[in-house]
Amino acid sequence: MVLMPEMMRLANYITLALCLLHSICTYSQIAPKHPSPFESRIDSNSLEFQRNANPLHSTRLRDANDNLLSTRSDIIENTFWTHYDSIEYYYNQNNNLAYRLFKVWENSKWAPSYLQSFTYDSISNELGLLSQNWIDSSWTNTRLHLKEYDANNNEISFLSQVWDDNEWVNQNKSTKEYNPNNQVTTILSQYWANSAWQNVAREFFEYDPQHNETLSLEQIWNGSNWVNDQQIISEYDSNGNMILFLLQTWEAGVWQNIFKLTCEYIGNIDQKTSYTQYWKSGNWVNSEKSIKKYNLNDNLIQDSIQNWNGNSWTNELFIQYSYNTANRVIHKTVEEWVTGQWVNKEQIIWQYNATNSNTFKQEQLWNGTQWKDTWVGQYTYDASDNLVYYLIITNDPFSAFKSKRQYFYYAQPTSTSNQNSNGISFQVYPNPANEFIVLDFGENTIQKGLVNIYNTSGQLNIKTPINPIDTKISIDTHILPPGTYYLQLHSEQHSAVRPFIITD
Repeated sequence: MVLMPEMMRLANYITLALCLLHSICTYSQIAPKHPSPFESRIDSNSLEFQRNANPLHSTRLRDANDNLLSTRSDIIENTFWTHYDSIEYYYNQNNNLAYRLFKVWENSKWAPSYLQSFTYDSISNELGLLSQNWIDSSWTNTRLHLKEYDANNNEISFLSQVWDDNEWVNQNKSTKEYNPNNQVTTILSQYWANSAWQNVAREFFEYDPQHNETLSLEQIWNGSNWVNDQQIISEYDSNGNMILFLLQTWEAGVWQNIFKLTCEYIGNIDQKTSYTQYWKSGNWVNSEKSIKKYNLNDNLIQDSIQNWNGNSWTNELFIQYSYNTANRVIHKTVEEWVTGQWVNKEQIIWQYNATNSNTFKQEQLWNGTQWKDTWVGQYTYDASDNLVYYLIITNDPFSAFKSKRQYFYYAQPTSTSNQNSNGISFQVYPNPANEFIVLDFGENTIQKGLVNIYNTSGQLNIKTPINPIDTKISIDTHILPPGTYYLQLHSEQHSAVRPFIITD
């Protein structure tokens, strides 16, 4: 049918509007956030599932700057623990991620799988990301991302290329322009075809004097001209609260209304009432009304939701939150309007320890006479408030698991073999290299030491000494086949590792 594409397009716009509604016209805390147990610093953990999954053990190593150095996953196969995969991370002197090396466990040894290499400018803006796959004992290029910045460090271009027939081929790019307040005003998206850049879409943005976004206009390229597609118009009150969100689409040469959200405030943010409406047959039709109330700490305490029945607003849901003295949510209740009265629907209960780390979470549904558990989580911490154990039990028949346990273990690294440096900085260049590499210590001094170069299988390929008078060392690498290698520096005071790549 002819109308189907338009109906699908309308559904997409409504979905977009509802997604945006979830994040706009709200205060900093719509639904109170409780601490996630996964935000803790983790060195290693074990994870066990009761249903349809093998136990998993994961180990993470971090340096003194809390940079992730390595992760490793082990699983049980035929009742024995075996390695599964790992990722190694390497950083430059500015503490930026320089390499990310993925490995898999094959034939009782670690085998390289995937490599990501990052480059930066002098102020740590990311300039490039090179992705490579390990194929036939060498690294093969797959994808390259390149970025450019203006004098204010705003990203002005992004270029994506793919490796095809031994050369880089353009794939897509985007360019951006900014106003004097460093707010993006234009985004142009293009793709590469027929040896030229082809337009796809462009967006325009406008702002009020308080830097609130008031217009977002999107156009698409029809092959010869730019054509309006959709726009979002926003308005704000004197406090910067959004009072209007209007979505329109371009139809038959004019802007057509689709969706509108209006907001009213009492006491700036003590209470907020929002109305959603849809455009139908030349008129705005009410859809949903929400009245939110906040306490003196700006925590959401009530949300009353009503639907439009064609003539008047009718109750749908009534949600309440309560908090402890640290503003952590401890109880959420949801009631629904049934035959003229409020009836229990669901509730969530949180508990915390003395440092306000989440120790217990319980989700329940009302079955008509009593509360029934649907999800229970228990969390245990050590004296340093690091998560050491959690247990999750669910009664959801559609869940991938019935119960899940995870243990966390913490330890200080006993070796610096995977760290960037230990008290000294130096550079390795060129990288990628071919005939030689240079170790440049700059103004640093180093005692007598040794440099070892290993391949990804751990085989020692080159070994050379360091003398105290050396500030630069050139190492002949022409004998090395293409691939990734690790330079390991050892002296009486220092130990460090640098990855580098040898190309054809």
